[in-house]
Amino acid sequence: MSLIGTAAAGLRAQQLEIDTVGNNIANVNTLGFKQNQADFAETLATMVNSANPPAAGNQANLTVSIGAGALTNGIGTDFSQGTLLPTDSPLDLGIDGEGFFPVRTPDGNTAYTRVGNFHTDGAGNLTDSQGNFLLPETSIPAGTTDLTISEDGIITGNVNGTEQTLGQINLAGFQNPEGLQTIGNNLYTPTADSGG
Repeated sequence: MSLIGTAAAGLRAQQLEIDTVGNNIANVNTLGFKQNQADFAETLATMVNSANPPAAGNQANLTVSIGAGALTNGIGTDFSQGTLLPTDSPLDLGIDGEGFFPVRTPDGNTAYTRVGNFHTDGAGNLTDSQGNFLLPETSIPAGTTDLTISEDGIITGNVNGTEQTLGQINLAGFQNPEGLQTIGNNLYTPTADSGG
């Protein structure tokens, strides 16, 4: 009976691997998507006495090692650097290296993303494509021209003929980014494993 359980555990593990790969393929064109990887662990084996005694003169071991299959250790996220492509929008940002953009979700919580295609809403606030506010909240006045963001995140623009500093984009870092919890839409929240 334990062999059936071992086989079932292996099938479940294989199904999880297929589901994970399928999700990665489905999101291949999603901006900033980070692929997931299923991590498996082997279970301890149980020593079972063989039902067949050894033949005369054969000193074969009378015990057989039977494993319990594979266990899911977890699903991790690969945060390695992706390809950065130029766009025509000064609000399309890319992170070269480590870090995350902090955003405020509609429920008022802070989440983190590596997707940097930002926009302004009707009030001029910088938001991501899901409508989450970039933190610290920054507003771009209507009619701003020559908008630029420097490599260190300083936002400048020409407001009514005057060059002004409009804000600063900050990045958040984590000691163990693989420990972040995925909440969907390329958003992550910290856990005890991610550090801060």
